[in-house]
Amino acid sequence: PLKCVRARAGSFCPWPGSMAAAPSLATLQNLVRRDPDGYTEEVGRRLRHFQSLLALVEQQPGSSPADFLPLLSFVSHIAACFPSLMADLPEGLGRLLEERHDVLEPAVRRALLQALVLLRNRGMVPPLALLQRCFRLFRCRDKTLRARLYAYVVTDIKTANRKARDQPLNRALQNHVIHILQEPSSVGAKYALRAMIELYRRQVWRDAKTVNVIASALFCPHPKLRIAALHFLLGAHDAPRDGEDSEEEELQEARGAVSKLREQLGGKDGSHESRPGRCVNKKKRKLQRAMRSTKSRGKAEAAASFAALHLLHDPFTLAEKLFAELRRSSERFEVRLLMINLLSRLVGAHRLQLPNFFPYLQRYLQPHQRDITMLLAYLVQACHELL
Repeated sequence: PLKCVRARAGSFCPWPGSMAAAPSLATLQNLVRRDPDGYTEEVGRRLRHFQSLLALVEQQPGSSPADFLPLLSFVSHIAACFPSLMADLPEGLGRLLEERHDVLEPAVRRALLQALVLLRNRGMVPPLALLQRCFRLFRCRDKTLRARLYAYVVTDIKTANRKARDQPLNRALQNHVIHILQEPSSVGAKYALRAMIELYRRQVWRDAKTVNVIASALFCPHPKLRIAALHFLLGAHDAPRDGEDSEEEELQEARGAVSKLREQLGGKDGSHESRPGRCVNKKKRKLQRAMRSTKSRGKAEAAASFAALHLLHDPFTLAEKLFAELRRSSERFEVRLLMINLLSRLVGAHRLQLPNFFPYLQRYLQPHQRDITMLLAYLVQACHELL
């Protein structure tokens, strides 16, 4: 009888004529992780089968074979064990998702995104390439997929900037968002702008370029984006959200933990000469980490209090363009009030000379005006000593 060369428990013989049954994909995945070199031939056979199914899905994206999704999960999990063999896999999956996302089945779309994220975590996909692709996929009509893309984009950019600011990645993505805001797809531009505002709120992209990119949405062709940019520049992003602890409460909790550790160690700085030992040294290290955390969070809180309105590169040009947009605007009165509010803040904060703005406000200062108190507040807000 034919004997298998591989005789370890749980393994199988991949050669033809063997009496051993072929293992399931989950079993094979576990075996490949333990001994990648021993299963190169079997993995190559499964990969060729998957590539043929992938070509079939590209030709007929409306329906996928029954074994396509299990094989997709298998090859994405073991791809890091065979980097040369699987080098073309990420590009093929990304191209299929980006080009055929409207006609693919929802389960296939989600599985492709999950596989790309897994390959990114294993280091087989550059972060910039995948994030740019995710921004482009915001235009898809699958609401569930857009929500997953949004959550991944925010989380991955935050993780990439956790230890140190990745300026090349940030600049490339911000320039990419500028082009997306000018595209005809309002859905893709909406999610891209929403992601930028969320990253600003989370202290990840808290710089002048982010503010100016969001301010450029004031003149984009999509009304919803213009309203979102107005709310952002008026400071709506700094308001605490429901279900989330405010930054002040989190900072107070961290400071309370530092005080508790100091009391346990019996000193202001955690030093106590009469209590040596491994437990004390461990608590000292924990105290030092907590002190560093509270110091960095205090600095972030101080930076957060700096209004986005003061980070604009050219507030006078922005005010002139916004005032011209206001004069020919046919938006509802609530939106025009937001524009007047932003203009008055720009004039007052940057000491701008916008003489036609005050005569324009006089047309609304009538006794029958319902929002007369708000308009008077905006008028006072725009006054400064150089007028």
